[in-house]
Amino acid sequence: LTPLPDWDSDNLAKWTVEIPVDLVAGSKVNTVTATSGTTDTNMTNNTATANCDSTAVSLISFTAETAESGVLLKWETASELDNLGFNIFRADDPEAEKVRVNPAMILSKAMGSTSGAFYEFLDEDVETGKMYYYWLEAVDFALTKTLYGPISVE
Repeated sequence: LTPLPDWDSDNLAKWTVEIPVDLVAGSKVNTVTATSGTTDTNMTNNTATANCDSTAVSLISFTAETAESGVLLKWETASELDNLGFNIFRADDPEAEKVRVNPAMILSKAMGSTSGAFYEFLDEDVETGKMYYYWLEAVDFALTKTLYGPISVE
């Protein structure tokens, strides 16, 4: 058995712990405690707490690919709790002004649901060989907006 590196011997050592959270609206507090099969000389650094605010959309994926007549954007959600719909934004540079490319909001297929859906949008107003950056905006029933991205495609 090979021990994992620790902070004392390798200051770049870090562990990532993923904690699943039930999809319920509102604020969450997650606490995790790490334990070991060996003696731990410092028990004060074994617990971490994070505060999280739930968003209306739990996004599984957001991708862009070149297509014959433009850029095809695809996204999939796991849930759309209180979600009204989506907007797509594009820019030539990640720091440039974002411009909405969909003419009207793309309405949620699972509006207010704990189930998700799959979406596609074709951006036809693009030039061949040019790099584009895209953002996906989710808009909930209270008109609160959450931005995902950017993703890029050439």
